[in-house]
Amino acid sequence: MKNVGVFAVSVLALSLAVSAGSSEATTPTPEQDKGLEGEGAGTPTGKETNPDGVAYPTARIGTKASSHSKKTGAGNPGDVMKNFKFYGYPRGDKSQGLQPVSLADYYDPGGKNFRLIHIQAAAVWCGPCNQEAKSAAPLAGEFKEKKIGWITALVETSKRGSPSTQSDLDKWLSSYQSDFSHVLDPNNAQLGVFFDAAAIPWNADLDARTMEILFASTGGASTVEAVRDDLDGWLKFLDTYPAAK
Repeated sequence: MKNVGVFAVSVLALSLAVSAGSSEATTPTPEQDKGLEGEGAGTPTGKETNPDGVAYPTARIGTKASSHSKKTGAGNPGDVMKNFKFYGYPRGDKSQGLQPVSLADYYDPGGKNFRLIHIQAAAVWCGPCNQEAKSAAPLAGEFKEKKIGWITALVETSKRGSPSTQSDLDKWLSSYQSDFSHVLDPNNAQLGVFFDAAAIPWNADLDARTMEILFASTGGASTVEAVRDDLDGWLKFLDTYPAAK
């Protein structure tokens, strides 16, 4: 009976060891911290239609940018960007707290309010991101006149790899005051399908009529003049470019 008892204890110990090893190998990765203060606001929600009630496009959704050139003209059309949703400050207004912001808010088939949508993914720790934000802020008035919708998505805090928080967004907007939308995308939860985490700033331009991705790339403009010239170039391109179908 003593030998049986020892054998049973040995088997139990071995079983526990194997079980522990198996648990360690299969433990799922914890859900990503959304980066919102307090209890957070959970998974971003937002509209599926634009302000006029027109449904956001669902065909040709993808991440591929077009081969169009501002200088040489149209190439192959790009994919349509998914209706990404965020929490942030529409029109840079912090007074109402974090609000849902969807790309659907900017979808404008008739060009009534928007012709071109520009998305900048930035991080607090990123020097070029800060420089681009500094250069874009003074142009907020021009963006309205030219029907450009600029969206700044803050992805990380001052520590590389740390998800952005509402506090970070508040400070960012105070540093680069403007009345275009600023949103949170903690640790690239939405836009990470387009670029590596550390490859920022990342910028994209969309045709507001279709949400076609005209251009998308890492790197960004570092002066007011460069920001203006880049966007004016795409507006001029859209003057003769029929909406992709």
